[in-house]
Amino acid sequence: MELIDVITVKTLPDYKLFLKFETGENKIFDFKPKLDMPVFRKLKNEKLFNMAHVEYGTVVWDDNTDIAPERLYSDGVLVGDEIWNYDESKCGTLSECVI
Repeated sequence: MELIDVITVKTLPDYKLFLKFETGENKIFDFKPKLDMPVFRKLKNEKLFNMAHVEYGTVVWDDNTDIAPERLYSDGVLVGDEIWNYDESKCGTLSECVI
């Protein structure tokens, strides 16, 4: 699989990531199932999880925690740009903002 870089990430409620890829595609990746893996367990701390940012084409949290961009791309669900404007204070849930 060709590497496709993440260019932007935004954390969403319930341990989801909104991702913009260099292809122009937007995807949501559900990180919750990964939180029981030893390498990702510390990301159960929402404050740390919400520190997600992009470095070198993928999502990272600290010096030791990142995830392969090809996993984010292959397992992410394709969505539109409307989620980028999600604001929990204005919408009770993500689905209320999007649908």
